[in-house]
Amino acid sequence: MDKNDDDDRQADMDIAAGNGTRDGDSSDGVEVMEVANGGGGGGEGEGEGEGEGEGGGGSVGTSKPPLPANTVQTDAEWVSLLRDKELKWYARHVTSAEDLEDREVKCTACFRQVNHKVPGMLVRHEVLGVVVCRVCAKRFNRGEWTLDEEGYYEHCRWCGEGGELLLCSQDCRNAFCLRCIKRNLGRTALTEIQSADEWRCFECDVKQIREHRCLFFSIYQVCSGCELFSQRVEV
Repeated sequence: MDKNDDDDRQADMDIAAGNGTRDGDSSDGVEVMEVANGGGGGGEGEGEGEGEGEGGGGSVGTSKPPLPANTVQTDAEWVSLLRDKELKWYARHVTSAEDLEDREVKCTACFRQVNHKVPGMLVRHEVLGVVVCRVCAKRFNRGEWTLDEEGYYEHCRWCGEGGELLLCSQDCRNAFCLRCIKRNLGRTALTEIQSADEWRCFECDVKQIREHRCLFFSIYQVCSGCELFSQRVEV
């Protein structure tokens, strides 16, 4: 972790203790972090090239779709694009405001505890829609997202770092590190993914991480009064 990350985390600790504020913090508890999809690169471990799918940074493979154009998506826009089936699942499994009060929330990238009751301390992962701390969100978009010679990302699309990566079997560029998969889904899920002949990544098949997405949605609903949620699930 670089000095900027340390400074950011110290500032977050000051905020949680009531000793400071950050420019750009929203008042609803969930910061709308306007960052570009696919617009940044990994932090620690950049250029390691030690895992599956990590090449030497050669030419971009031609079998993959073009990189997405830079877009800015707010949390409200993200919610508006969720499918009705997913929203109805959230309606049955949403965490109530009372339960959130006592719940321990961790960043899904660094696995540090995040005080979700302090505005701006957590944000939505721009690719996966799960909870991440603001420090990991910034690191995710620091630098460029480089591709290996087969056209896959050379850094994990969850934490933005290097390491041993598992590649998506679909026609996409995504790669995810073993550490993120094991931390968030457990050893059994990791073993199943590793032993499968083909694997659709977490962006291609969000059902694998719907509990994690539902947690962010629950916090968003409580903090921002998401009227769109109650309107759509009634359809």
